[in-house]
Amino acid sequence: MSWRTALFEAGNMGNKNTLFLEQSRDAHDRITNLLILTYPALAGAWQFRQTTKHFAHLANPMPVRDAVLSFIEFPTNETAIRRMDLRESVSNVTWQRQRDAVGEMMFLVSCSIFENFTGAVQDLVGPSSSARIIEKGFQFPSKAIDFSTTPPTYSPTTSQNHWQNAMTLLPTSPYMVSRILPNFPADAKNRNILDDFEEKMQTYLLFKKFRNTIAHGDFDPKIPHCFRIVDEVVSKDALGLRFKPSLSLVNSEYFLTFFNVVGFVGLLLSIIRDIDRFYTLSSDGEAELLRRIATLKDSKQSSSGNRTKEFGRLKRCVASQGLPNFIADQAAIDHLVSKQVWRR
Repeated sequence: MSWRTALFEAGNMGNKNTLFLEQSRDAHDRITNLLILTYPALAGAWQFRQTTKHFAHLANPMPVRDAVLSFIEFPTNETAIRRMDLRESVSNVTWQRQRDAVGEMMFLVSCSIFENFTGAVQDLVGPSSSARIIEKGFQFPSKAIDFSTTPPTYSPTTSQNHWQNAMTLLPTSPYMVSRILPNFPADAKNRNILDDFEEKMQTYLLFKKFRNTIAHGDFDPKIPHCFRIVDEVVSKDALGLRFKPSLSLVNSEYFLTFFNVVGFVGLLLSIIRDIDRFYTLSSDGEAELLRRIATLKDSKQSSSGNRTKEFGRLKRCVASQGLPNFIADQAAIDHLVSKQVWRR
């Protein structure tokens, strides 16, 4: 038996080979699919509303509905759509509600995709224990923030479920660090990626608590505190996004707009890339790279006397595995030769 899904049909991530793990590519692809499918659906919904708003209020909706749907030329076999009550679906529902409801559905699905992703990374490393530290840890910040003092006081979170605890199961590989991010934890922009990741986790926690609020129907009383952290502590630069994603707040009421959700999706994609990089820089990442290189045709060819060509061959091989910034030099080749995955 097999199954398929319209929502998660494979997209173009295979052509964007900048992530190391297949699990990262899959999660990235699934989340971007939400945008690819949602934007035209919303555009169509807006156009439908503009077309029908002139007729939906008429006293006898049945013939009007049939006339409008005929004018729009829906497929004749879409009977569920053709039976729609125009007044209920258009006149009595504001565009903002319809748009934001679509956003909430996208939000709930993207949360599930991300949780499945952290579970998949946990399975790669190994269950380690029933606690599943990686699966849970990469969903929580490592610091608690107390606003009762000025400036706010930072302290370690009391829970074992936080990302720094998860990182202990991904010890860095000196070889991978030297080849990919020599100044770790500083990146090419001289930002500390670990400090930035903490702020990303603080932001994710706000959305996670709101997701639980929607799923369980009970407002999480910690949301105001998390909202204040995102508002006052988290910086847009740390998130690496054009806009800082957050919830909307009007008259003490928290809610999600479609634009909030688009920002959250950008945050998730950034977090997935970070976790992919953490794995890549680890000893597990090195072992996986060695395994992959050993299966490549180029790794079995005799070494070229031209060092520049040899370095280029290695760089192309590693880039094909999702690591385009790999530093290919003699030290890189010597290590691979010592591991017996590259011909001398």
